[in-house]
Amino acid sequence: MAGGTWIASSLTGKTACLLNGAFLNHHKRNDYIKSRGLILLDSFNYDNAIQFSDSIDLINIEPFTLLTLDYSSGKLTELYEFRWDGESKH
Repeated sequence: MAGGTWIASSLTGKTACLLNGAFLNHHKRNDYIKSRGLILLDSFNYDNAIQFSDSIDLINIEPFTLLTLDYSSGKLTELYEFRWDGESKH
C-alpha cells in the first residue's frame, strides 16, 4: 500500500530483505513518516550497507532489521545485518 517491498534484488548483485522489528516487540504508533519497505528500497541508493547505516535518517521510522547480501563474480562478498530499534542504529 505504501509502495515499498520486503525483499528486493538488483542486477548488480545486491539483495536486501527487511524484517519487522529490531530486538523486542514495540508499541506501534500512527505517526511514522515513511514505510519501512521504502527504507529497503532507499538502501539501494548507497554503495554499501555501511554507507547506508551512516547516512540514513531514521527518526520516526518504525523499528526493523535489514539484511543485505552483496555478490561479486557469483560469490558472496558481504553480508550485513542492520537494526533500527526506534532510537539507535545497530
